[in-house]
Amino acid sequence: MIALGQGSKRHILLAAITASAGLFITIDASFAGDNPACNPKAGTCYEINKTPGCAIAVCCNIVCDVDSFCCDVEWDLICVDFAVDLCATCPGKGSCFEDGDTPSCDDAACCEIVCTIDAFCCHTVWDLICVGEAELLCLNEPCDLKCPAGAIPEFDLCDEDTNGGCNLDPPQFTTINCGETYCGTSSADGNRDTDWYEITVNQPSNLIWSVTSEFPSALFGIIGDCEFGFQVVASANGFGCNAASLQMCVEPGTYYFVVTTGTEFRAILDGIPCPKKGGEIPVFGNTYIATLDCEGCANDCPADLDGDGIVSTVDLLILFSAWGPNPGNPADLDGSGEVGTADLLILFANWGPCP
Repeated sequence: MIALGQGSKRHILLAAITASAGLFITIDASFAGDNPACNPKAGTCYEINKTPGCAIAVCCNIVCDVDSFCCDVEWDLICVDFAVDLCATCPGKGSCFEDGDTPSCDDAACCEIVCTIDAFCCHTVWDLICVGEAELLCLNEPCDLKCPAGAIPEFDLCDEDTNGGCNLDPPQFTTINCGETYCGTSSADGNRDTDWYEITVNQPSNLIWSVTSEFPSALFGIIGDCEFGFQVVASANGFGCNAASLQMCVEPGTYYFVVTTGTEFRAILDGIPCPKKGGEIPVFGNTYIATLDCEGCANDCPADLDGDGIVSTVDLLILFSAWGPNPGNPADLDGSGEVGTADLLILFANWGPCP
């Protein structure tokens, strides 16, 4: 229910009708007046401000034609609600695949898809980010994922958040091991569900995080911890049941991988709700399939035969112990199949701390 601010009886009546009936009113912009309160110096139309009017003249005039309180007294929550209902319209004027100076775009279906997850595009202006989202979301068909045999179900339901990692207090994670596949859900309905997976490795490892999702997804590889701060060191985006992946080569320790809603352009905070029984089916599904694979890291210092971070006498002794025909031996630095003088010269050329 909308909270009513102080204002005219007309202001309160209009708000009550809209709140109780879920009314969506369509008003032709040509009927909107030219109110001086509607100017670029006023506040945004989609947030409460303590002054009359708002900055988007077309939207401001439409709202104030319906309820003059918004331009005569102040732009309160009711005015914001009117702006959301009255100004975000599909279709608009320009092409969905070209940026413009007005909200919305000319393809009604594409416009609705983009604005479902990014209201900015229908509330403010159809900018280059909206164009990028249109190319991603409108040129790819929604898809339907089936959890593969052997996949582990994520332990929280779509409308729960029990593995939100550092976003929860106390933090909570889903433990994942090398080679495991999880089948889970994510959503965005006013805020976004972030699913955090935790792994601890006891040797240098190349961790590969692969996710296939029905919804526009954002993947993150994270180092650090919740208490002292964490850092995103790898990221990727997926959509339309096409796999996306990231990888990071790490030292022994604990690391985190995240799946949530988002595109490469913006985080998605709304428009991907969990399905409700008897309710409307969302444009995008909520399911994702995530797999963590572990491999050995590529050796950037092959002459460091004992892996201690420095090429030294120990490595020299290892090389001499492998001298002679020895295909596949790590001491065969030139890959000739024989450990010999050429490998010795390579080792001496790399003598000292590894880069």
